[in-house]
Amino acid sequence: MFVYCGQGGVMVGNTISGRSRSHRGQPSQVLRRPRRPDAAARRYLTKGLGSAGNKLPLFDADGQRTKAETVRRCVEKGWAETWFTEQVEPGWPVHRLTAKGLAILTRRGERS
Repeated sequence: MFVYCGQGGVMVGNTISGRSRSHRGQPSQVLRRPRRPDAAARRYLTKGLGSAGNKLPLFDADGQRTKAETVRRCVEKGWAETWFTEQVEPGWPVHRLTAKGLAILTRRGERS
């Protein structure tokens, strides 16, 4: 088995010949590097840096609810996690930054 790290990502296969195959006989896949947060995700995640427990806000600076798509994307990437569900409004999960989210925000050059 070999792993190739190139500009486009990481290729995993079991031969070094031109036609690599995965361990199940399927053509190998190119695994993409995790990307940096986009502008909306970065704004959302940055709000957790100064709060107690790295809690992320339910609402933005204008009082509008944070977009569910932004929250979902941050959770899928591992930058945020569900902490608890709001008791006043059941169904409104409260999220906080993960160690991975903190690393992305505090790393110089923002490479992931």
